[in-house]
Amino acid sequence: MTQRLLRLYALVFAASGAAFVAGAPLVYWSMNLAVGLLPGAKPLTDNGPGVWLALAGSMMAMITYLCLEAARDPGQEAAWNTLLLSKAMSTTLFVVFAAVMRNSTFLIAALVDGAIFVHLRYLKKGVAPAPRAHFTSRLTSGTGDFYEVWFAKLNDPSGNAAWLRYTLSRGARGGEASCWYIVFDKEAGRTVSGKWSRPLDRLRHSEGCPFDLEDSRLEPGRMTGKSESVSWDFAWSHPTAPPFAFVPRVLGLLGLASSDYITPVSLAHFDGTLRVEGRDYVFRKAPGSIGHIWGTSMADNWRWAHAVFKDADGSEAVFEILSAQVRRGSLVLPRLTCAHLWRGGRHYSSVGLWRGFQNESVRHGDDWSFRVVLDGLEVSGECAPSPGMTATLDYESPDGRRLVCRNSKTGSMTLRAGAGAELKCEGAAAVEFVEAAS
Repeated sequence: MTQRLLRLYALVFAASGAAFVAGAPLVYWSMNLAVGLLPGAKPLTDNGPGVWLALAGSMMAMITYLCLEAARDPGQEAAWNTLLLSKAMSTTLFVVFAAVMRNSTFLIAALVDGAIFVHLRYLKKGVAPAPRAHFTSRLTSGTGDFYEVWFAKLNDPSGNAAWLRYTLSRGARGGEASCWYIVFDKEAGRTVSGKWSRPLDRLRHSEGCPFDLEDSRLEPGRMTGKSESVSWDFAWSHPTAPPFAFVPRVLGLLGLASSDYITPVSLAHFDGTLRVEGRDYVFRKAPGSIGHIWGTSMADNWRWAHAVFKDADGSEAVFEILSAQVRRGSLVLPRLTCAHLWRGGRHYSSVGLWRGFQNESVRHGDDWSFRVVLDGLEVSGECAPSPGMTATLDYESPDGRRLVCRNSKTGSMTLRAGAGAELKCEGAAAVEFVEAAS
């Protein structure tokens, strides 16, 4: 349905563009029909073809193409965002014209474009972020810095946990595809971690499979990894929890976001085996998630946490929070904190510049406290990594910066969501701190 409606919009925009250029008198005539009905409305005059008509026609041609592209592949964020920006700006400008020129006729155009904006926003909201290979154009061109990460975190009811990461990157030192892993062994009280890498040109391109490297694959519902000494094979089922998106769209539109992050699978149940150092770690109905990060350079620093809770009625609730400072060259923006909560069949979110800058995120050593407002629901809490079960990893951003990641998947989290409601996750919360290497 969404794709059919987008094609219909493309037809409407194409016809409107042709009317603006070739049928200006008809456009004026239709706008002036309501002049007698609106208080303060004055007729619009036709001065004949001009520069503004050419620009309007070219703009309609552009958004016609964007509608067709979004219809072909609804997962294209740039097409959606440009469409929404176009309609938001035209709606705003029509309102401004009505006020400045004291002519309410412009409100007719504002009403039309405003309704289109609202409908497009509704259609976009219904499109779940799908696995997409955002690196494809850079990979095939052989130029440009980029990185893309898919990662899974899973916590077995026995207390063991795992973190598995598939990475693609190209930077100053060239390009590589790599697989990372961390096992959090509760019985031994230790972590085991490592990675293996291959040249980027060994990556295979498979439809619907964002990572396909030799015997290591990530595909919908399954992930595998295999090297000389480590292997894993997991399948997962996908409950009804929605995807979570964290980076405010306006940062991308303004060119200030060097990375984007979504959790396409915010709650999953994993079944499978991870073999490392000759030992099999078996996971059965292990709750967890799958995250997706991509961009041209990593953030300056970030704090991230994810936890699955058992609610009072026995159902599962999910909370995820990201608090980061975005870097663009030498510019580091103020801290932005965004979060999502899925509970009782309802999705609460706190994403956007205004709310993100207002949300609180305070770290004292390994203790992280936060307070966020999600769709009117105030949520506060604390989390911390597991003292003896934290792995330290080195990250390299494509722009050459080095960062240190302290990663724990057996941490703790306490959440207070609304009056008298407290959720606890002990030994199964993901807590991660990343900072610039000293």
